[in-house]
Amino acid sequence: MKRIDSLKPTLLKYTTEPIADYIVETFNQSDYQLVISPHRSSKLGDYSPPFRSRSYHRISVNGNLNMYSFFITFLHELAHLQCWQTHHNKVKTHGQEWKYMYASLLKNAITKKIFPADITEAIEVHLTRIKSSTTYDYLLIKTLKKYDESSYEDGQKEVSELNCGDIFEFKGRTFKFDRIMRKRALCFLIPGSRKYSFSPFVMVNMLNEKTKKI
Repeated sequence: MKRIDSLKPTLLKYTTEPIADYIVETFNQSDYQLVISPHRSSKLGDYSPPFRSRSYHRISVNGNLNMYSFFITFLHELAHLQCWQTHHNKVKTHGQEWKYMYASLLKNAITKKIFPADITEAIEVHLTRIKSSTTYDYLLIKTLKKYDESSYEDGQKEVSELNCGDIFEFKGRTFKFDRIMRKRALCFLIPGSRKYSFSPFVMVNMLNEKTKKI
């Protein structure tokens, strides 16, 4: 496991000093390994309990997240660790027990004034309707994205910025944007008319004006 005395300098590459201090302090309460992972499109973080010859817990967080997304993801996974310590595998993964511990961690971070005002306000709304992933909370994700470094490349747009009929490419396939529904964007695969839903925050490659005649 990573030595605690080398952890803070590593964390400062990804977070603010108050966040780094907060995370380091958690090692006084639990024995776990913190892994900072490369970008993973399938998840922002992960938690796994002790398993076979590994006697310690493990938390991983994607290293490409902005400092506040990194910390909120860490708290999400820390809540899983605390829930396992109390209940082991006898409760639902994102059940009421986990929600209670996650909410407590977020409230504690707010008390310590770790977040800027706009994120604090979004978290306070988030606390009234906690889901299994922050990606289901449009307001919180939109607020957190303000702190992302620009990741736009030429010809790219966020799905939330598209207009009805816009044509784009995603993972080698072509789609036509229809509309934003409550939490997802409705799009149609081209050719054909098979429906797909996208996160409003996905970056896609826009196709040229000639393609819009499809």
